[in-house]
Parts: sequence; C-alpha cells; structure tokens
Amino acid sequence: MVTNVRICAHNRSPSPEPIYNSEGKRLNTREYRTRKKLEEQRHNLIQEALRLNTDFKPPADYK
Repeated sequence: MVTNVRICAHNRSPSPEPIYNSEGKRLNTREYRTRKKLEEQRHNLIQEALRLNTDFKPPADYK
C-alpha cells in the first residue's frame, strides 16, 4: 500500500470555498472532508451488513 502520495494541483479537483467558524478556524479542511467521506462509507457498509445478516453486531463505537 502506498501512502503519502502527492497529486499535482492541476490533476486534483478544485477545493471548495473555505468555510470558517466564528473564531476564524477553517472547518472544511481536506482532512475533515476525507474523514467525513470515510465515515459515510463506513456507515453504509455497516448498514449493508445489518441488512444482510441479522446476527451482525455493529462495532461498539458505531453511532
């Protein structure tokens, strides 16, 4: 598995406009967007497992 692969800026899709909170901290960083995407994917996979196997127990940290 390859990690820390850099993609040239002209080969990436453009970043969305930055969103800041009331303290001026950026909310929609690349890390945040990636984490949100992975959490959504995890949720979908757990829902599919529950649908396919009624005995499936979701992980303890699953919300």
